[in-house]
Amino acid sequence: MASKQKKTKITNEMSLYLRFLHQEGSVSVKELCRRYPKYAVRSIYRHAKKKISIKMPVDGRHSNAGRPTKMTIHDERHLLRRVKQLHSANIAFTVPTLRKDAGLQHVSTRTVNRYLNKNDYNYVQTRKKGLLSAKDKKKRVQFAKKVKKTLPDNFWRDSIAFYFDGVSFAHKTNPYNDARATKTMTWRKPNEGLHFTSRGKKEGNGGRMAHFFVAISYSKGTVLCKQYHESLTGEMFAEFIKTYFPQTFERCKDPTVKTFLQDGDPRQVSRSARTAMEEIGCRMFSIPARSPDLNPIDHMFHLVRKNLQRDALTKRIEKETFEEFSQRVKNTIKEFPAAILDKTINSLPKRITKVITTKGDRTKY
Repeated sequence: MASKQKKTKITNEMSLYLRFLHQEGSVSVKELCRRYPKYAVRSIYRHAKKKISIKMPVDGRHSNAGRPTKMTIHDERHLLRRVKQLHSANIAFTVPTLRKDAGLQHVSTRTVNRYLNKNDYNYVQTRKKGLLSAKDKKKRVQFAKKVKKTLPDNFWRDSIAFYFDGVSFAHKTNPYNDARATKTMTWRKPNEGLHFTSRGKKEGNGGRMAHFFVAISYSKGTVLCKQYHESLTGEMFAEFIKTYFPQTFERCKDPTVKTFLQDGDPRQVSRSARTAMEEIGCRMFSIPARSPDLNPIDHMFHLVRKNLQRDALTKRIEKETFEEFSQRVKNTIKEFPAAILDKTINSLPKRITKVITTKGDRTKY
C-alpha cells in the first residue's frame, strides 16, 4: 500500500488568492482542489471560505517572543557559578534547593530547570564508577581471554586463598539524616565528572574517613578486617603483610594455598611490598586496573555501605562519634554473610565471559 503524499502548507498569499477565486471568481471548491492538488482538500475548503480582507493577514506563530524572562544576565551568571561551586564541593542538589541557595525566589522552578537544560545540564544518575580508557578496555579483554583459556572455573574458589582490598567509609555526625539524603540523582553535563582515576567510587561530601584493610575467603567469609590510621605507603603496607598475612592465610579454607587476589594499587605492588610477600612465601594474583567487577570484595563493600545506611535508618542513629562509627563498620564487615560472598565468587567465570562480550566495557556486576 502506497504511503500518502505529504501536502504543502498554504501560505498567506495563496490563502488570499483562493478566497478571491472562490468568492469573486465563482470557482467551486471542487475545481480549486483539482487545480491545486498539492494542497489538502480540507485546507483549501477552510481557506476558500474565509472572509476577504484588504489587510494582509500576519503569521505571528514564530514572531511571538512570549513574556520577558525574570532572570537577568547577572542572575544567569550567578546561577551557573553556584552550580559549579556545588559540584566542586561534591554536593548533590535539586532545582528548588539551587533556586533558594542562589537567592532566586522570584524565579519559578520551571524557569531554572529550563535554563539548566539550555546550558546542557541534565538531571541524571550520579557517576559511581571511574572512566575506562581504550587502553583499560584492551587490558581487561586480554586478561579475560587469558583467564578463560588457561584457568579452570574452580580456580577462583580453590586456588585463591583470599580476596584483599582497602576501603574507606565517611563518618557523619548524624548518620540518620545522611542516610535519608538522596544520592542517586544530580544535575550535571553529559561528560562532567569523567576523569581517569584509580578509584572508581567517590565517598561524598564531608566527614572523617575510616580506613580498613579487608580480606574475604571462600566458605569462610571475612578473614581479616583491620583499621589503620597512618598514611598508606609501600613501606607501611610491607609491614602490614609481614604482621597480618600469615595468620590470614591460616584462617582460609585451605591454609596451604598461598595466593591472594588484589587490584593494581601502586602502593600495594611496590618493591617493598613484593619483598615482604617473598619473605612470608605468598603470591599475588593481580587483576586489571579499574576492574571492581572482577573483585568480589568490591561487591561486598557496596552491600556494606547499604547495610550501614539501613542500620542508621532503622535504629535512627542521629548522633555517633568516629569511634562508634568505626566499630559499627567493623561489626558490619565481620558479620557479613559468607553465603553471599560464595555466590559472588562463584559468579566470576560469568563475569570473565561478560568482559569479553562487552569488549572490555563495564559489566552489570
